[in-house]
Amino acid sequence: MGPPVLKIGMEENSPIHVARKTVQLGVFTPEEVVAGLAGGRFLSTDLAWTNGLAAWKPLGEWPEFASAGAPASPLEAESAPALGEPLTWEKSKGLKSAWISFTEVLLRPSPTLTVSRLELGSVLSLAWVLAAVAALFLIVGGSLHAEANAAFQRQQAAQMFESISGAKGSMDWLLPWAEYLQKSEPTSVAALTVQGLLLVLFGPLLNLLLGIWVWLGLRLLGVFGLASLRQADFGRTVAAFVLAMAVLGLLAAPINLLPASTGAIFGLPLLIALLVLACRSVGAAVRVNGWAVFFSLLVLNFLACCLAGCCLGGLIALLRP
Repeated sequence: MGPPVLKIGMEENSPIHVARKTVQLGVFTPEEVVAGLAGGRFLSTDLAWTNGLAAWKPLGEWPEFASAGAPASPLEAESAPALGEPLTWEKSKGLKSAWISFTEVLLRPSPTLTVSRLELGSVLSLAWVLAAVAALFLIVGGSLHAEANAAFQRQQAAQMFESISGAKGSMDWLLPWAEYLQKSEPTSVAALTVQGLLLVLFGPLLNLLLGIWVWLGLRLLGVFGLASLRQADFGRTVAAFVLAMAVLGLLAAPINLLPASTGAIFGLPLLIALLVLACRSVGAAVRVNGWAVFFSLLVLNFLACCLAGCCLGGLIALLRP
C-alpha cells in the first residue's frame, strides 16, 4: 500500500519547505517528508512551512507527521551547521536583489526570516539602499506639493493656538512648536535633498538603536518567565527589526507624493502596520510568537515610563524650594 495522501494547511499535497536550524534543506512533497522521517533523512525537530501556515514549526508538531519517524537525536540536532540560507541581497548586491528581498520580507516575513542568516552588516547596507529609494519619494513629493504642505502646517498652527488659548495655560508648552509651524514656508528642493540625505544616513542607525531596545524587551520578558525569550539572539533580533523598518519605510514612501493634508490620514494605519510587521519579523527571526515581541515592548516601555516619571518627580522635589 502506498503512502496516504496528506492534507497540509489549506491545500492538498502542497510543497513543504524544510529547514534544519537556519539551513534550508529544500522543498519536498508530503510523501517525501514521510519517507525522510522514517529513513532518518529528516528530524522531528526540523522546521517546516507550507502554504496556509502563518509560521514555521517542527515536523514533530505536524499531526500528519507525528508518527512518521522517531524523535530526533540531540547529537544529530546539535551537529547541524549554523550557517543559513542568505537573503537574496546577501547573494548579490543590486537594485533587483534589493527589490526581491523587499518583497520577500513584506509578503512572507515568517518563512523568509526564520531561516535567513540576517547578518547585521549586510542588513544595514540593504536598509541604506531602501532608504535611498524612499528619500527620492520625499524629494519629489515635497517639491510637487511645497505650497500645499506649507499651508497645511500653518493651518495646524492656527488649530494649536486655538487649543492653547482654550486650555488656560495647561498647554503653553506647545507654544514654541505652534509658532514654528506658523512661520512655515514652501520647502526648497535643496532643503528637501538635505532631508533625504539625513534620512538615508541616520534612519537605519536610529532603527538599529531601536532594535537594541526591542532585544532588551525580549530579554526582560524572558526574566519574567518566558524561557524561550531568555536566549533571544542579539544580532538576529536587531537585524530583523532594522530590516522590517526599512521595508515599511519604503512601503510608506509613496505617501510623500500626496499633499500633507491627505497623507496625514494614513498616519495611524501606517503606525499599526509598522508595529505588526516589526513584531512578526522579529518573532520569525528569533522563532517566537509575534505577540511575545509585542508584549515585551509594552512591558519595557511601561517600566521605562515609570522610571522616567520617578526620576522627574525626584528632580522636581529636589529643586522645589
